[in-house]
Amino acid sequence: MKQDRKVDAFLTLKTSEVARFFGITPRQVNNWERAGCPKLKRGRFDLKAVHEWWLANVHDGGTDQGDHRGVKQEYWKWKAEGERLKVEQKAGKLVDAEGVKRVAFNEGRRVRDAILNVPPRISAQLAAMRDEFEVEQRLTAELKQVLRTLAARRDE
Repeated sequence: MKQDRKVDAFLTLKTSEVARFFGITPRQVNNWERAGCPKLKRGRFDLKAVHEWWLANVHDGGTDQGDHRGVKQEYWKWKAEGERLKVEQKAGKLVDAEGVKRVAFNEGRRVRDAILNVPPRISAQLAAMRDEFEVEQRLTAELKQVLRTLAARRDE
């Protein structure tokens, strides 16, 4: 519930932010307000409500003709999508893909190195053992220890 209020706060824009979003001047936003554009309070607007009003009153009622209408519609669709992504990023719902890839690569490398380090560390002990069960037990114990160590470092 608290998260919803946080997202709603990101959708509440000042006059200058509405102007920037639509690529117009703050004065034009004031003109829209007088023409019936919904507002929350003086100088505060709900982006979704403004966008719906814009679609119904400005976008289709303008001088768009033919192909321009489709191009502008596509432009505003992507602009709204960009704003939605900004809101989700601020709300903590999105992460940097390159950062995730970098962390995953480093973690994979750390696991690989730890596992590949097992044979040189215990090969002499395994060579001295004659019982197959004993070799398996020693190898399993060593691998479990490596995994516990990796998990403990991850939690730090």
